[in-house]
Amino acid sequence: MRVLLVTRSAVLRQSVSQALVDRGHEVRVLTRPDDAPTRWPAGVEPWEAQSDDAEAMTPAAGGCDVAIVTRRHSARSASTR
Repeated sequence: MRVLLVTRSAVLRQSVSQALVDRGHEVRVLTRPDDAPTRWPAGVEPWEAQSDDAEAMTPAAGGCDVAIVTRRHSARSASTR
C-alpha cells in the first residue's frame, strides 16, 4: 500500500514512516521547504509541499491509497471553532 504521511512533527515523520516501511508499505512524506535535510529509509519518498496548498496536495496524494494526517490542536485553537 502507498501511504501519504502529512505531519508537522519531524519525530512523527521519522518514526511513523519507518514503522510503515517495516510493515512493507511505500511511504510518501510531505516535507516543507524549510525542513532540515533528512535521510529517509528505503521506501520513503519525500515530497515538498505545503499542506494548506490544495494545488500542491493534489499531486502529492496522487497514486496513494491512504493518507495519514496529524494536526496539533491546542485548547486555544479548539475554542476558536
